[in-house]
Amino acid sequence: MNQQGHKKKTFEDAPLAFQIKMLDEKMTAIWNAELSAYGLTFSQFPILVYLVRNQDHKVTQKELCEAVHVKHPTMIGLLDRLEEKDLVVRRRDEENHRFNRIALSERGLEMMQSFRLDRIRSDQQTVEGLSDAEMRELSRMLGLVYRNVQRMETSLAPAAAGAPPGERNERRIARDKGS
Repeated sequence: MNQQGHKKKTFEDAPLAFQIKMLDEKMTAIWNAELSAYGLTFSQFPILVYLVRNQDHKVTQKELCEAVHVKHPTMIGLLDRLEEKDLVVRRRDEENHRFNRIALSERGLEMMQSFRLDRIRSDQQTVEGLSDAEMRELSRMLGLVYRNVQRMETSLAPAAAGAPPGERNERRIARDKGS
């Protein structure tokens, strides 16, 4: 208890959504600190990860936009900066000149291999104290929460169409009941 006689609130006392938000903020700060050592930002990193994982085929700019959930103009800026850092290369597709093909440069591939070791160490620290079974269960539960949040987001789509909040709730309740 503190001086006023109130029990001190812990992280575990907070609502689940707040806990997730706090974890996100802390993990983003850690990622940004780790990435800054490589001259990268958190928004650039998913592009490099996608390119590493998809080296076996020609990746288009459109595919990258869809994979990392950014709009085309945003992707252009991100790729410009990554290209300036000599981490990616953009080439016109030889078969269809309307498309840019994006790939890691040699320097980008080397940097991602080096960063991978740092991420493994950081990931291990993040789950320290959890057994393999607990990590699998945590991953399963987070996946469930994520899918629930995706459904919630989808149910908010009428808001974009201008439906009043009460009507949105009625639609969601009817949908959830299977009507």
